Amino acid sequence: MPLDGQQNDLLRAAFALELLELVEPAVLRATHLRECVVAASSSEEADRYLDEATRCYFFGLFTACAVMCRSVLEEAVRQKLPAPLTRLVRTRYRNTATLGNLLHEVNNNLQLTGFDANFPRVANQVNDVGTKAVHQGLLSEDEARECLQNARLALQLLLRR
Repeated sequence: MPLDGQQNDLLRAAFALELLELVEPAVLRATHLRECVVAASSSEEADRYLDEATRCYFFGLFTACAVMCRSVLEEAVRQKLPAPLTRLVRTRYRNTATLGNLLHEVNNNLQLTGFDANFPRVANQVNDVGTKAVHQGLLSEDEARECLQNARLALQLLLRR
């Protein structure tokens, strides 16, 4: 049964009030987010993941933020792997490599990738928090903020080469 005009107006008012309550905490979170701008893009999809992860953090969706951070790094690493390593990953993981799998291969072939030597450590921190978010439950604001900052730093390191 469709909603009538008055019910729609009540829904609009309820959503508007809920969204208004999100504004001040989002502004506060934005001021606490350490400035870490990723200067170059890795791919359109990775940029969308990073934007969504940032919005999740601002609006208090901390677990979703970490999951999106893990996704952005997975996409960025896939885009930046050299062809020989891409073939190895496709064969070894049958096109289903997770970020953890990709980072394992990057770590074992760091010179071949040309990635910054600090990248695997920072990216593994993002992977660990993202995995915790998926498998062990809700994250705190601090965990999400640190994960987002590390994801941005990892992207900077990845794109610097």
